[in-house]
Amino acid sequence: MREATLARWLNESGVRGAGKMQFSPLQTDRQWQDLRITADVRDFLPDPEAGAIPANPTVGSVGVYILSNLGNVSPDKRQHALACTPHAIREEFTLRFADDFHILRAPGSMKISTPEGIRFEQMLETKGQQITGWRDYAQDRATHTCSPQEHAARQPALSKIWRHLRSSVLFTRN
Repeated sequence: MREATLARWLNESGVRGAGKMQFSPLQTDRQWQDLRITADVRDFLPDPEAGAIPANPTVGSVGVYILSNLGNVSPDKRQHALACTPHAIREEFTLRFADDFHILRAPGSMKISTPEGIRFEQMLETKGQQITGWRDYAQDRATHTCSPQEHAARQPALSKIWRHLRSSVLFTRN
């Protein structure tokens, strides 16, 4: 069902391509599992002449897992505790451009560590027509909930990470 699922995600995204999904065996001692998706998508760029795309573009419902696991990053006032489940996520990615493209700008690297147990690091490297990178996000908590005060203390770091994850690669066609 892996290839069928990936084909459905690509189709739902309105793009054509092929690829494969691989799952490593579940590591029950750490509750960890590796998911690797490799896809070759033709005509992925919204404007083939110039534009911007995320450094880790989404394919249908396969998104940036760190972005979807940051929790509520809006600065609203909270009156009740909320879930702050401890977890760690690592994403690795490669973005390749055809030879007739010029990469104008790629997001920079970033590292954050807070007393509230939030750790984020992203490293990106541009070489010729290829951008490779990885990012790690972890939130360590002794408990699985955050008080309204703890939530407020986490907001500046989470908002900074959220903005950084939304930064884009700028490109033009030669």
